[in-house]
Amino acid sequence: MSEVAGVRETVRVAAEVVDACFALALVEYPLEACGLLAGPVGDLRATRIYLCRNTEATAQIYTV
Repeated sequence: MSEVAGVRETVRVAAEVVDACFALALVEYPLEACGLLAGPVGDLRATRIYLCRNTEATAQIYTV
């Protein structure tokens, strides 16, 4: 949720994107999983995930 000038906005994440996030976390465990969520410009929906590799390869920090 973000708040700009007192207005609260919530980003809605599509179910398949949530599933992809969990799948990535399971594959990368115990390391940090990395990905970027995206959606239509001006829309508060995350409809896609871009999977990324954590170049740090650690469980404490990440660099995409």
